[in-house]
Amino acid sequence: MMMSEQTLVANYATRDLDVRGRGIKLITYRLGDKYVCIIESHNPGATVCRVSRETIREAVETALREANERILPAVKGKTPTGRATHINRIVMLINGEEVSFHVHEFLALPLAERMQYIFSGNLTFLDPDGIQIGAGEAMEYLRAAS
Repeated sequence: MMMSEQTLVANYATRDLDVRGRGIKLITYRLGDKYVCIIESHNPGATVCRVSRETIREAVETALREANERILPAVKGKTPTGRATHINRIVMLINGEEVSFHVHEFLALPLAERMQYIFSGNLTFLDPDGIQIGAGEAMEYLRAAS
């Protein structure tokens, strides 16, 4: 079977980086008309995420965002398991504008409105260090705080 030009890998590159105190390897390449970014952890050497996007910038930004959420950080403001101690701010895009809430402000909204925002997928939860908290962990904190 003959491979078409679109299935060939091009522009393969690797870089070693540090994400939240952990060493990672960032691998990028073009596969057909898409750009792929793979992030691997140095220790234990596992793939953290693999992303395919239209541009290399989108692929790298998305992969780094996913890796940031998945790699347990070694920063202050975290429990020994790497979890944030609490949510500091909730950021949301409304009509292209970034709106920021503190948890108590968000919880003061009517439940139906909060649920609408949560299901919109436009919320970003930040810990006291400004590091993004995964949605599942954030929901646990919101549930406990309400």
